[in-house]
Formats: sequence, structure tokens, C-alpha cells
Amino acid sequence: YTTPKVGDDATDSDAAPDAPEDDLARTAPTALLLSGQTDPTQDAGVVCAITVTGPPGFTVCATDTVDLTTGFTVTPAALGGSFSALDSDGTFTDAAGQPLPGPAFARGTATGFRPGPADARRGFVDLVLTTDDPTLLGMPSACPPVSAVVRVTILKVDCGSFFWDGGDD
Repeated sequence: YTTPKVGDDATDSDAAPDAPEDDLARTAPTALLLSGQTDPTQDAGVVCAITVTGPPGFTVCATDTVDLTTGFTVTPAALGGSFSALDSDGTFTDAAGQPLPGPAFARGTATGFRPGPADARRGFVDLVLTTDDPTLLGMPSACPPVSAVVRVTILKVDCGSFFWDGGDD
């Protein structure tokens, strides 16, 4: 909820949560309103509390599969979301490593991403996680879907052919 009683009484929010973490907010009692009457002094202002986060940008080898199961979050979690890749010829994969057909995949269905040859030539791919439509959870229609973009830098090598184990020695 927005901060109550800030501004003009006809346009400010009158709803005040009992505690900051409350999902419910209360307003002062209103007088009896008949059908068709309005009382613009009793209203509630809400802020869309939807967030999408992704891991900071990272680097993979051209032959690696990007793990989509960690580092990407949607809040509220019940909202869900889908992955897509901008201007990419890569492939999304399921939990068994099988390619998924199509341009966008539900979070949980797509668990990996394999960069394509054009991604490797370009040296990066931008992975996008976008929330589902918030109105599906009963959120106000003024709440639009939210996205996060993670840039994955792609090394133009097959790291599987190196003997280096990632250690310093």
C-alpha cells in the first residue's frame, strides 16, 4: 500500500495496514452510500510489488549449457514467468537436456540454454525472464509484467577440450 493521508483527501490513499507486512489495510468507516453514489475520500493506493531478478552477468564457453534453475527469481513466486533470448539462435533445453521448440518457455520447463553459433560469433546472448500476467493472481490490472535481462558472455572456445579444472594451480 502507498503511504496513507499524503496529499488531497480526494486523491490520496486512505488505507493503512495494521503492520507493514499486512496484506490487509483498513480505512475509516464510511457513511451509508446508495447505489450510484461515490465517496472519493475513502480509497486505497497500492504499488505493484512484483520483482524479477537474475544473476549478475557471467561467462560460459560456447559449448556450455547455461543453468536456468539457479539465480533467477520471480516475486511473488506464485506468479511464474518465462524465458526468452534476444536475437539468439540458441536452444532452450528441458531437465533431460532435450531441446525445446519455440521462442519462449515457462520457468521450470526450460532448465537450460545452449548458445547457438551466431551467439558465439557475437560473443554474448541476452537471456530474459518475464513474469506471467499479474492479473492471473488477482493483482490490479495496472500491474504490468516485469522482466530482467542477464547478459551471458560467450567464449569462442570448447572448454571441454582443455585440461584446466578451474583451479589456480
